[in-house]
Amino acid sequence: MNMPSVSVWGLCMVFTSFVASAANAPPEISGASITAEAATLLYGANFDDAALAVHVESAPQPKKDEKPWGEADLRASLERVLAGKREWPPAPAEKDRGWRKVEHREDSVLLCDTGGNASSYPAVVKALRVRNSRGVSEPHVLNRPEVWGVSPRKLVVGDSATVWGANVGVRFALVRDGKVAAVCHAYQPYCTHSHRPEARFIRLLAVPENLPPGRYALYAWGGFADLGWGEPFEVEIVQRPAPPKTTIHAKEHGIVGDGVSDDTEAIERAIAAAAKAGGGRVALPHGRFVISRALNLPENVQLAGQSPESTILEASRWKAFQGQIPEQCFSRPEGYSPETYKRAGWGVDWVMEGVFKNVAHMVWLQSGSAVENLTLDATNSTRIAAVVLIADKDGKVCRSPVVRNCQILCERMGLYGDWPDYRVTRGILLPSSTEDMVVERTKISVNGVGMEHMPGITRGARIRYNTFTTADPHGPFELWMPRTTQECLIEGNLFENGGRGKTEQAHGFNVPVRRNCYVHNIFRNCNKGDGELLMYETGGLGWFGPAARADATRVTAADDPKWTPDQFKGETAIIVAGRGLGQFRAIASNTADTLTVDTPWRVRPDATSTLAIMRAGVVENLHIGNEFFYCHYYSGIYGSGIRNVWVNEVYESVGGGTFLWPIHGPRLMALNLIYGGKYHERGGIVMTNDRRPDGKPTEAQMQAYQKLPKCFGNEVRGSGIRERSYVSTENGQIWTRSLRYHWARHGRSSPINPLPGAEAAIAVWDTLQWAGYPEEPELDNLPASTRWNLLAENLIVRCPVGILVGKAADRTILASNSFHECGTPVKDLGRNTVVLDEFVHSPSKGQEQR
Repeated sequence: MNMPSVSVWGLCMVFTSFVASAANAPPEISGASITAEAATLLYGANFDDAALAVHVESAPQPKKDEKPWGEADLRASLERVLAGKREWPPAPAEKDRGWRKVEHREDSVLLCDTGGNASSYPAVVKALRVRNSRGVSEPHVLNRPEVWGVSPRKLVVGDSATVWGANVGVRFALVRDGKVAAVCHAYQPYCTHSHRPEARFIRLLAVPENLPPGRYALYAWGGFADLGWGEPFEVEIVQRPAPPKTTIHAKEHGIVGDGVSDDTEAIERAIAAAAKAGGGRVALPHGRFVISRALNLPENVQLAGQSPESTILEASRWKAFQGQIPEQCFSRPEGYSPETYKRAGWGVDWVMEGVFKNVAHMVWLQSGSAVENLTLDATNSTRIAAVVLIADKDGKVCRSPVVRNCQILCERMGLYGDWPDYRVTRGILLPSSTEDMVVERTKISVNGVGMEHMPGITRGARIRYNTFTTADPHGPFELWMPRTTQECLIEGNLFENGGRGKTEQAHGFNVPVRRNCYVHNIFRNCNKGDGELLMYETGGLGWFGPAARADATRVTAADDPKWTPDQFKGETAIIVAGRGLGQFRAIASNTADTLTVDTPWRVRPDATSTLAIMRAGVVENLHIGNEFFYCHYYSGIYGSGIRNVWVNEVYESVGGGTFLWPIHGPRLMALNLIYGGKYHERGGIVMTNDRRPDGKPTEAQMQAYQKLPKCFGNEVRGSGIRERSYVSTENGQIWTRSLRYHWARHGRSSPINPLPGAEAAIAVWDTLQWAGYPEEPELDNLPASTRWNLLAENLIVRCPVGILVGKAADRTILASNSFHECGTPVKDLGRNTVVLDEFVHSPSKGQEQR
């Protein structure tokens, strides 16, 4: 299911390509590779100069008798930063030996060597300057720590919290009212003796017990004195929550628990007593408790058993289950209209008239309510569409609901009924927005979707150590289908025997899926249906075109686009060409022709810049150490994504790998990083863009879209790919046959050739077809829109083709990759490919070696 897209054709008809800046000015730097090691991409302005050179400086080595920085040094350093007196290393002399000439560049992007290599140690903070014939840039800090998320969002004194981001650092500091309140260690959360790159991206913070509650700014420090402090991240610190004041024992209200008697009314009486007391805990003893209608838990009421094995709530097999999922639970986002939801495919009206019409839930959680230590078994009722319903009344945001240490079951096989009125059971259903939801240590096994989010925003959830599986081994359903998640921690879950492991779709909201952390989840035997494992299908282009001018926080579009006021609020603006390339910002508001962004531009766009607006999409999501075994397809992004990271992912016998593939255009894929991945038997990497736009554009509109850089600045570093391809030959042929059958039904021959990845470990290309082939002749005369992508320090073993660069892919950079026993280490069909590989090893006799 794809995001509803506003046609770009009615909004923009003009596109400007890269134009050299005429400004008589020194270089300006707007950004760089997420991990700046060895081959590094740098973005900004005024780089097109024959005299261009870069200078990189790391922290000086401590002297023999010099002590490492302690807490007092860190406090003094941060106080200087807070006072605006950050100390920079002195500018290098013009004849300093550290200046290095730049060979590969355009006016807004360059390739340079920043030293080091892809390693497992924390990223080294460095100061970089760029020089042209007109002067030297301001210093830019490489690998400066960035905090993207903290879980829980409200830090509890004396507890630990998970902190994630880019180059997250080795120390933390908490600042309140402009004063340093505490300096804390940044602990490595996983396997402290391993040499894996995870510690660059995730750390644990121990919150000091002596801090008073309140709002704080969290700073991360990565070394190199004052340069190592990142930007502040706002957090709230709270006291440890008190236990419930009231405990209601359900046994005192007449429950039986013999597996035959109907205990619905007795449990409802206990719930009402807890609600009357202003909230509390309803304690269920050991037993099997039969219920015949939905249990609704008011705010701050908890339903708790003794253990999932000994306390079981079971839907009655003798009575028709009573209740109705209330329509008001389904949120209607800002700008809701039936037409919008019709395009989205999952509207409130369609849902209530379709799959959720005349059906019930088993337990309803509202803000602050919980179910713990019990089993919920819906197997006996065909009217239960959701075992656990999480929503507040009237579609309001549901805050802090909890499902912990439970079993959620519907062991019935298959679906029943006809579309659109078919029935399957969801384990957990979220029909509206939530904040700070907790789902932990719970097994979900149902014949439908294990956990499904309807249109809404899930913010700050902790989904940890759960098992998602299916009661129907033939079911094609997702084990988990979120919609729009932000700042969530998804850790240590097992997704097993499903159709798809997890597919994220954003419907009804144009804000991005943003800054979530997926860490050490396992996907196993998910090979029914389409088979996506950890896949995003969200994001499109709402508008693109040339900029006219900009100031610190605004940019004005050329040619009077006549936007509706605030139609792009919450969406993402990105510079895709020209001055300030690679900068992206959240849109705070817009007028008829001007966007206001949430943070200032580092390099202000101008008339040489091309602006794009990404609707929804995926921004700065982090994936760490997730493992995929014996599954059918792939993970990655099937929509639009900016600056997402996959680090230390493991693929074993997966018919796919990591796909950065913006199909079903118009889409955008930029600045993403795949780092330290391990692929074995059929798994690999593909990055591309789709040349096919929406609608029926005119010739001028089509030419403008084809020129738009839609896939740039993506990087694959330090990954190992062994034994065959990113998509196995047999999977490629199966896909091809099915598509040819589809075309034959319409009386046409199929234009689809076998997938090129049937042989390549890493593929970078442009495509005209949904499953296109990179040697299509139509690409010969098209402008390049896949540009400046970097493949560095990867190890490729026993693959027929190591790296494939397709036609119309421009300035693809290959640096220090190693190839062992590959038939063709590099198959280069691209334009201006930069090959810096020095280690092409062990070709068999007669094999091509580049």
